[in-house]
Parts: sequence; structure tokens; C-alpha cells
Amino acid sequence: MICMTGNKRPGFTVVEMLVAITIFSTIAVIMAQTFVGFNQLHRRVAYTATLGQDARFLNELITREARNKMVDYSAGPILPHDTQLSLISRDGTQTIRIALLEPSSGFCGILAVRCVGVSNDNGVTWNPITSNRVNVKQFDIYVRPTNDPFNQLAPENDQPFVTVTTKFEYFSDNPKERPQLQTQTTAASRMYLR
Repeated sequence: MICMTGNKRPGFTVVEMLVAITIFSTIAVIMAQTFVGFNQLHRRVAYTATLGQDARFLNELITREARNKMVDYSAGPILPHDTQLSLISRDGTQTIRIALLEPSSGFCGILAVRCVGVSNDNGVTWNPITSNRVNVKQFDIYVRPTNDPFNQLAPENDQPFVTVTTKFEYFSDNPKERPQLQTQTTAASRMYLR
């Protein structure tokens, strides 16, 4: 005997299951994209902070050294625009060089980035100033005057000053996470020889 009561069995139909899965999948995709976007933004902010830290350190180093030492004019006139700064102490005993180093030099680390380095032994060995993943796209040094103003034959009586312009880029694997930073600083020597 068959009983027809009209009651359905408890459960979900296939259509209800498909609608629920579609809604859940859409929400999951939106949440995943938001999470990925937030992580990219977080890494970009962290990389920008690294660039700022390297730029501050480099500018402070150059400013301190340029104020406490003299521009080294011993090799003759200096190019008005260069990628290397050579400074010497007043008594001539300490020389420091700050220069842009190419990846082929072997001093910039394992990545193929350009870095800024400092040398205290006349350019024999270099120590990188910038971080491992910071690529120095521009490092320009402007020295004025280009001739030694303290030479007896020099008509100028200008105090030497150094201007440094830099452009950094963080070398990330994701091109969207590569922030850039540009800086410029000027420092005059505190050593007055006349």
C-alpha cells in the first residue's frame, strides 16, 4: 500500500546547492582579492620605508662628511657633474670616497642592482651604504666651485659646497611593488682656509 501524504524529504535541491556555492565562491574571490591587495599595499609601504631609511642615512653621511672634510682637489679640476665624491681631512690624513657602484663591481650584493658605496682606502675596497634590494637609479654629485678656491692662484673665494641628487627604486619581484624615491641635499664645508 502506498501512502501519499505530500510531505517532502528534508534536504536541499540541486538548484539550491548551486546558488549557495555560487554565492560562497563570489564572496571567497572578493575576500581573496582584498587580502592580496592589502598584502601588496603593506609590502609597498614597507619598501618605501626602507627607501626612506637608506636615503636619510646616505644624505646624513654625505652632509656630515662634506661639512667636516674638504673636497679633494688634488687631482685637478673636478667635473661639475659626477657619480663620485672624494673628500679629504684638513690635515690630509683621511680620505673618503662615496660613489655609485655598478652590479658588475661585486660590492652591491647578490642582486643585479646599482648601489652607493663608501671607501676609506682610496677606492680599493668598498662598503655598500644602500640596502641589498635598493636599486640606485640616479646618483649625481655637483661640486661648486670646480677648481680649488683656496689655491693661491684661484681668483674665487667661494666656500665649496656639494649637492647630491638621488633616485632610488626598491627591487621587488612584483613590478607593482616597486616604489621610487627622489632626494636632493646640499652641504657646505665648515673648513675655512682663508
